[in-house]
Amino acid sequence: MNYFIADINARIRVIVQDKLDVKPEQVEDATYLSNELGADSLEILEIIWEIEKTFNIHIPDEDMEKLTSIGSMTNYVRLKTGEN
Repeated sequence: MNYFIADINARIRVIVQDKLDVKPEQVEDATYLSNELGADSLEILEIIWEIEKTFNIHIPDEDMEKLTSIGSMTNYVRLKTGEN
């Protein structure tokens, strides 16, 4: 499935907004899930599971700890889906 970087970013933002019940203006590329949005480890796992489902990718446990911000999630999904 082909995704453009803006589409990936927009979808991740919506997932984070829905899972954490935050406003769109609170979710920027540099926003950190736990530090700035107060996400706990279970909420972060739920976000990652939703990203896996949405983009039909697998995120190994060792990569999950790297996914701390909207930007890092977007870049990771971009690499996993082969989009530029």
